Amino acid sequence: MSFDVTGSFGFARLGALKLNSKVVEFPTLMSHYSEHLPKAWSLGDRGHQIAMNYPPNFLDPQINPEFKGELVFIANFLMQRGIREDILNEQLEKTTQEISVALNVLSPKQAVALTQPSSSLEFLKAVLQKLNDFDIKKIAITNLLPFLTNQRKMVEFIGTIRTMVPIDSLLFLLSPVPHTLIPLLIYAGIDAFSDGFATIAAHQNVFLTDTSGLPLTELEENLCSCPVCQGKDNLSELLETVEITDKSKKMAIRGRPLLEQHNRWIFTKKIRETRNALKRETLRNYIEQTIQYDVFNAAALRLLDQQWQDWLVSRTPTWLETPVYSITSYSYSRPAITEFQRRVRERYQIPSQKKVVILFPCSASKPYSTSRTHRFYQNALENVPWKKRGYLQEIILTSPLGVVPRELELVYPAAHYDIPVTGTWSHEEKQIAVSQLESVLSSFVQGGGAVVAHVTGEYLELCAVTSEKLDKAFIYTSKNQRPSSLEAVAQLSKMLNNLVADLPPLSPYYPDIENIRAIADYQFGLGIGKEIFPNNCRLKGRPPYPLRILSGKEHLGVIHPSTGELTLSLSTGTILAEKKSYYVVFDGKDLQGSTLFAVGVNEADPLIRPTDAVVIIDKSQKMLAVGQAVISGKDMVPLTRGPAVNIKHKI
Repeated sequence: MSFDVTGSFGFARLGALKLNSKVVEFPTLMSHYSEHLPKAWSLGDRGHQIAMNYPPNFLDPQINPEFKGELVFIANFLMQRGIREDILNEQLEKTTQEISVALNVLSPKQAVALTQPSSSLEFLKAVLQKLNDFDIKKIAITNLLPFLTNQRKMVEFIGTIRTMVPIDSLLFLLSPVPHTLIPLLIYAGIDAFSDGFATIAAHQNVFLTDTSGLPLTELEENLCSCPVCQGKDNLSELLETVEITDKSKKMAIRGRPLLEQHNRWIFTKKIRETRNALKRETLRNYIEQTIQYDVFNAAALRLLDQQWQDWLVSRTPTWLETPVYSITSYSYSRPAITEFQRRVRERYQIPSQKKVVILFPCSASKPYSTSRTHRFYQNALENVPWKKRGYLQEIILTSPLGVVPRELELVYPAAHYDIPVTGTWSHEEKQIAVSQLESVLSSFVQGGGAVVAHVTGEYLELCAVTSEKLDKAFIYTSKNQRPSSLEAVAQLSKMLNNLVADLPPLSPYYPDIENIRAIADYQFGLGIGKEIFPNNCRLKGRPPYPLRILSGKEHLGVIHPSTGELTLSLSTGTILAEKKSYYVVFDGKDLQGSTLFAVGVNEADPLIRPTDAVVIIDKSQKMLAVGQAVISGKDMVPLTRGPAVNIKHKI
């Protein structure tokens, strides 16, 4: 039995549990068996199913020898809140001994341990460490219901588990929770959910909908087209079974079995929608949609982003093609956004030869340079003599990213985000933009460079605040007119020519190298681009096709316009290998095939995130191959199976 991780998005994982011919996709649902195994869970919401017995009482942890299922509870840790610490520790040792005995007849791959919230995080960590020592990677959680009124403790509890156990560990939530919490809890790291809430809601005469639940007596028309509700007028039958017995509206529901089926269908739909979002790499968009009608989800998402930001970033792909919809303030803290901002602050530097920075407003079209307004701006720059154009640096002001240097406009998510444009900025949006702009311009203005703000409206306020913070006067070229108007463009062109008039021509000037090195720095670290790519590099090709990086006739890499990612060749990868940056150490003699599996990884750079370009080296730091990471560098070494790197080129 094995669980293979095929993708991650924050703490959420996409994968499959395989046993002989059975394959169960995760995340999934758990239901109660009613036929062959009456005292067991059934894992799987479609196709194959895998059986798991009910957890034992911690006072009688014996394994039932007659159980014929695939997953078996072998431990029930005493963790209830309010119990004295010495009793907990004593019981922990007893449970540890029981696990040792059970594993004499049972594989750790089949073993499941039951945990629950504890009053002490340190005790929870001690329990998790025991499970790691025994290589038990299937953990069930119960008694989570009290945390449904305390999002902070719930996020702390699940996050602690998720960060202490290997990425291929499975978390089963036995506590019945509303279906509306499923997307958020999957993002937090839960893999399988009890559908018991569907039965509870049916017993309370509640008809579940996509976003909530309604008392059955309030339904006046067909709200659903699920298999239970459509055809044969099933929903009508449910309504007809409601018998008002007195004025207090007490009722008897003869159609409860059908109501349960409908509610379970809603659970199944929610799981499949979330799993589909994971597959399509749009999970964060989907979750931000769900928080619009659930206060608990909204608070929990904010706490997740605050408390576990570094972990969420490390397990979120760096390079995607999917859109980023920034609809609410919760988008400001999503990993793709915060990581882009961090890399711009730490890995981007205005080239030393630049003497003039021009600030432009963003555009609805992405990349910006394809928009009508930015083509007007380019006309102004093209009026500057070619050998002096290298003195000019373009920076775009935008929300929620803050600033986007022109060289990085292809990079995810700069070319993939969308926001509702109202012409006004929130206080938080302004703070982000000012902070990012101040960080990018700080060293530049200290060197005496000029800043031209070709903006209007609320962009003027952003520039004014930044100008004051930097103690640097900005030059404004479109204060009282649209930046894209002919008058404003002409004024910008005139100002730029005046600013560079006394500067000597740049010779030689290679414009492509600025883009190449900026992307390389963003991807691998500040200064890496200059070490890898010589001055005479050029780009060959035009989006949407791959842009080849050439030095003479030598092929050095490729920039993919769909994501902005730079793929290295073997020659440029060798330099990265020498610096031991974004590296994966292969623990073997002969690197074969197109995939490096996790079992063959001896060491990996913890900075690596899923989809990052990496170099594969041996223990002596000799270059072996270049490829793309499947999982984070943090997760490669602990894993014993599953893919770690997709190999692109080998020596």
